[in-house]
Amino acid sequence: MDLLAAKPTMVEFKFSGASDIGKVRESNQDQFLIAQLHKVMQVAQSSFELGNATICGDAMGTLMFVADGIGGGPAGDVASRMAIEEVCRFVLNSMHWLHSEDPSPSSEFGQDLVAAFERTHRVVRRNADSHFERTGMGTTLTLAYIVWPNLYVVHVGDSRCYHLHQDSLIRITTDQTIGQALREQGVLSAKDLEDSHYGHMLWSCIGAVDDPTAVIYQRRLAVGDAVLLCSDGVTKYLSDDELNQLISSSLSCHEICETVIDRCNEAGGADNISVVLTRCVAPDGPRGH
Repeated sequence: MDLLAAKPTMVEFKFSGASDIGKVRESNQDQFLIAQLHKVMQVAQSSFELGNATICGDAMGTLMFVADGIGGGPAGDVASRMAIEEVCRFVLNSMHWLHSEDPSPSSEFGQDLVAAFERTHRVVRRNADSHFERTGMGTTLTLAYIVWPNLYVVHVGDSRCYHLHQDSLIRITTDQTIGQALREQGVLSAKDLEDSHYGHMLWSCIGAVDDPTAVIYQRRLAVGDAVLLCSDGVTKYLSDDELNQLISSSLSCHEICETVIDRCNEAGGADNISVVLTRCVAPDGPRGH
């Protein structure tokens, strides 16, 4: 699926997302979503006939999500879907900065983002507590919010966000896994981390017994940049260098997402695979969907 939104004279955002069950799992517990936020007028009554009773203004911002239900756990697909839905509801109904051209990087803004994830965590926990078959369900959740030229990322778990700038791929998020914590403490080497089962053992997620640790990142985008979100079914098989080569290529967003899926399946496809990519291009730029 490809989407296109434009702000004339500024930048065009070209998106694509894809998700695949992989070659081993019996179900796909990953979810992704790409949504554009608009100012909307819902006309209740008019003295003249309108072609459409809903009038939309320009796209004011873009939301992208990847959520990965805890592998092998109960109702992971429910947890990942519920997490995305709840954050969307919170954003639409509660966040004062929704349509701001330049959201404040103040503590209040950060608190709003953390509140969205904390509320979502509580909703998932309550649902699990009221459905025996869902006891213990949980999910990662990584959100990217773009209001040009600002990028805000909120992260729980090990689904990653990357920022491509001038053909250099920067990993924005840090995996919230026991393996990564041991790596930072010097207990594991980079090679040991790749081979360790601790590398995919989460210490923070939405729906877990303990409250999650939502981490906020902020970056500034430029024309030509790209933002990638993906589940660990991607990073299990593709290195940062391989992702860099793909995103820096002349392939369209759709082609890149499909190539990521294909390569991960060819390498074993032991997990669900999800990827979302957006490019920031000059209006009428050469790179298509």
